[in-house]
Amino acid sequence: MYMCSEPGQNLIKQDAAEQGLKQVVVASCSPRMHEPTFRKAAQTGGVNFGRVEMANIREQCSWVHKDRAEATEKAKALVASIVAKAAYLEALEERQVGVTPAL
Repeated sequence: MYMCSEPGQNLIKQDAAEQGLKQVVVASCSPRMHEPTFRKAAQTGGVNFGRVEMANIREQCSWVHKDRAEATEKAKALVASIVAKAAYLEALEERQVGVTPAL
């Protein structure tokens, strides 16, 4: 029911590994809340964490529209735009950088 749940994350991991995905698009809730969750799931499946993108259709569509058809059309447009953006995502490297505290 929820992609951020363990079964949802397992779907991402499994599909990424089995299908050799290069990028992942998730259409669900706020990236602010669950982007790390989905990036980790995709990375476990073999997708670089920088090649994960999210469409926030919960807060931008389902919660703000009373008209279900209108919300669905908006969600489809958001997902299409994120899928198009995903074609340009590049792999990222995680780095650690020293910091010198200063006032």
